[in-house]
Amino acid sequence: MDPNVQVALVSVFATTITTLGVVAAAVINNRKERVKAANAGVEAGLDEQDVLKRMLSLIAENDRKEATIASLRKQLRAAREENARLREPLETGESP
Repeated sequence: MDPNVQVALVSVFATTITTLGVVAAAVINNRKERVKAANAGVEAGLDEQDVLKRMLSLIAENDRKEATIASLRKQLRAAREENARLREPLETGESP
């Protein structure tokens, strides 16, 4: 067999082995991290009810903020309309 072909085959084989090793290490680390995260959640006393309550409170807070933003936008629109109404006579030279 040609030496160049042998070198190419060895390179492909070595790359394959290295890739398999990296993938195996990533899978092992991922499993360890999942176990650590699960243990941390249990240790912190997190349960589904606490998470659900927190999510619902965040949703309620978001709704309240959106309502405030909508109200402020209406006020801003009204103020801009009034501003435009008051500027109109000044631009034409009339008194308000």
